[in-house]
Amino acid sequence: MNGQQLGVIEDVYLETNWGKQVIGYELTEGFISDLKEGRKWSPMPESVTVGEDAVIVPVHASEALEEIFVPKEE
Repeated sequence: MNGQQLGVIEDVYLETNWGKQVIGYELTEGFISDLKEGRKWSPMPESVTVGEDAVIVPVHASEALEEIFVPKEE
Protein backbone atom coordinates (compact mmCIF):
# COMPACT_ATOMS: atom_id res chain seq x y z
CA MET A 1 0.00 0.00 0.00
CA ASN A 2 1.44 3.37 -1.00
CA GLY A 3 0.77 6.54 0.92
CA GLN A 4 2.00 9.93 1.95
CA GLN A 5 2.02 11.38 5.45
CA LEU A 6 0.40 14.80 5.33
CA GLY A 7 1.22 15.60 8.95
CA VAL A 8 0.22 14.84 12.51
CA ILE A 9 -3.23 15.92 13.67
CA GLU A 10 -2.71 18.68 16.22
CA ASP A 11 -6.32 19.81 16.53
CA VAL A 12 -9.79 18.84 15.30
CA TYR A 13 -12.34 21.42 14.15
CA LEU A 14 -15.98 20.73 14.99
CA GLU A 15 -19.22 22.24 13.73
CA THR A 16 -21.27 22.42 16.91
CA ASN A 17 -24.45 23.35 15.04
CA TRP A 18 -24.30 19.97 13.25
CA GLY A 19 -24.05 17.81 16.36
CA LYS A 20 -20.29 18.19 16.84
CA GLN A 21 -19.48 16.92 13.35
CA VAL A 22 -15.78 17.06 12.37
CA ILE A 23 -15.25 19.65 9.64
CA GLY A 24 -11.46 19.61 9.41
CA TYR A 25 -8.07 18.89 10.93
CA GLU A 26 -5.12 21.09 11.86
CA LEU A 27 -1.89 19.37 10.83
CA THR A 28 1.65 19.84 12.10
CA GLU A 29 4.98 18.48 10.95
CA GLY A 30 6.70 19.36 14.22
CA PHE A 31 7.66 22.41 16.28
CA ILE A 32 10.53 23.64 14.09
CA SER A 33 8.54 23.12 10.90
CA ASP A 34 5.61 25.00 12.44
CA LEU A 35 7.88 27.97 13.13
CA LYS A 36 9.55 27.92 9.72
CA GLU A 37 6.69 26.88 7.43
CA GLY A 38 3.50 27.14 9.49
CA ARG A 39 0.70 24.67 10.05
CA LYS A 40 -1.81 23.35 7.55
CA TRP A 41 -5.57 22.91 7.73
CA SER A 42 -7.31 20.05 5.96
CA PRO A 43 -11.05 20.31 5.36
CA MET A 44 -12.90 17.08 6.05
CA PRO A 45 -12.82 14.97 2.86
CA GLU A 46 -15.93 13.12 1.70
CA SER A 47 -14.46 9.75 2.72
CA VAL A 48 -12.23 9.09 5.72
CA THR A 49 -11.04 5.94 7.45
CA VAL A 50 -10.19 6.45 11.11
CA GLY A 51 -7.82 3.94 12.65
CA GLU A 52 -6.18 3.66 16.04
CA ASP A 53 -2.99 5.46 14.94
CA ALA A 54 -3.93 7.07 11.62
CA VAL A 55 -6.60 8.87 9.65
CA ILE A 56 -6.63 7.72 6.03
CA VAL A 57 -7.90 10.26 3.48
CA PRO A 58 -8.22 10.10 -0.32
CA VAL A 59 -5.15 10.92 -2.43
CA HIS A 60 -6.61 14.25 -3.59
CA ALA A 61 -6.92 15.47 0.04
CA SER A 62 -3.34 16.79 -0.14
CA GLU A 63 -4.47 19.27 -2.80
CA ALA A 64 -7.01 20.78 -0.38
CA LEU A 65 -4.46 21.61 2.36
CA GLU A 66 -4.47 25.28 3.36
CA GLU A 67 -1.90 27.25 5.33
CA ILE A 68 -3.38 28.58 8.56
CA PHE A 69 -0.27 30.11 10.04
CA VAL A 70 2.48 31.64 7.99
CA PRO A 71 5.62 32.75 9.88
CA LYS A 72 6.81 36.33 9.48
CA GLU A 73 9.85 36.87 7.33
CA GLU A 74 12.77 38.45 9.15
